[in-house]
Amino acid sequence: MRAEYSTKIFGKQCPVRDSGYSGEGGDGVAVTMRQIADEAGVSASTVSQVLNGRGGFSHAVAERVLAAARQLGYRHKNRARLGADRVLRRIGLVMAGNASIVARPFYASLLVGAGAECAAMDMTITYCPVSDPSGVARLGDAGVDGLVLAGYLAPELEAQLAALRLPAVVVNNRPSLPADRVVFDDAEGGRLAARVLLRHGHRRLAVLHDSLHRGVLHDRIAAFRAAVTDSDPHAEVETHEVPPNGDLPGSGYEVALAALGRPNKRGGGAARGGTHDSANGSAQGRRPHGQSELPTGVFCTSDRIALGALKALWDLGRPVPGSVSVVGFNDFEAAAHANPPLTTVRADMELMGRVAVRRLLERAREPEQPPMTVQIGVSLVERGSVGPAPGRPTKEGSDGDATPATKQLEDQDN
Repeated sequence: MRAEYSTKIFGKQCPVRDSGYSGEGGDGVAVTMRQIADEAGVSASTVSQVLNGRGGFSHAVAERVLAAARQLGYRHKNRARLGADRVLRRIGLVMAGNASIVARPFYASLLVGAGAECAAMDMTITYCPVSDPSGVARLGDAGVDGLVLAGYLAPELEAQLAALRLPAVVVNNRPSLPADRVVFDDAEGGRLAARVLLRHGHRRLAVLHDSLHRGVLHDRIAAFRAAVTDSDPHAEVETHEVPPNGDLPGSGYEVALAALGRPNKRGGGAARGGTHDSANGSAQGRRPHGQSELPTGVFCTSDRIALGALKALWDLGRPVPGSVSVVGFNDFEAAAHANPPLTTVRADMELMGRVAVRRLLERAREPEQPPMTVQIGVSLVERGSVGPAPGRPTKEGSDGDATPATKQLEDQDN
């Protein structure tokens, strides 16, 4: 059985699942959205968003709305049924390490979406950072009965979590163990980034990326290379790995200093090559040190890295987009306020959180299903960080349309 999901994304309709709320109070008297809105001090449209799990609001607002709904006796129309057959009550959002969710803006959005979906289904969710077996053991003590595993987890940590025998869904990563996954269309994201740079005439390109332990990054980078090769086999793509630095914005700064410029009066750093090759990967070596050979188009596999690259380019005296163009991936809130505003591939983490919870419920109800992958579409958001390559004309056309928003694929390798 395939789960069907319910939302609108990038203007495209997807199958819809009912949120399960009605407007009837505990005494049978209708409770209106306006009453809840007045009690919570928000708009009726915000109440509708919260109660239907659509996202676009903070945790504080969601808590206020839900508290007001409870106070007025607002009831889940399926509460009696859920009380009888609901299989999950508390979900743990598990990530490796001990960092606060505040230091992980990408995954904070995931938690907002998952929290909204849990609230709509009369469940709770807890952020659970784990770094060792004792952290895994504490999940049981916390009363968690389902897991959303976010980002990269070492294989030994995955095995310890699997030993808990709880229903689990992996998001934004390829697990080493058979499991349901919710991922973005990372390959399309890489293609969109390549196309916008190619359309503006860039042929000396660089990719700044996190550790390739996260398999989804392979898809982004491979698709980026393939799109470049298809357009111009002689174009060059060099890749540079960003050392682990938590999830703080700007972590690509030092690598960008080295990869994208040379020392000058406004900044340090040397032009050091990572992996430098033609787009089809036929040659490798260190990039020549001449300024004319520096990349003019940069794809950062996260906005976190891109923000660091923008600052590095400023310190190097390389104007963006006059001298070099930058494309990110995620569309953090900060991306629109960068200087210049960042062109990026939009990946909706709140939607990913909502879909992960829905998939987890399906897994808990039908544990014998084969592992399933849910893929969420991405789109290009063009802002001010991409312009014509120096001395090259820009091709006409736009690559900003979204891909089909949500498509599901049953894993064939289980």
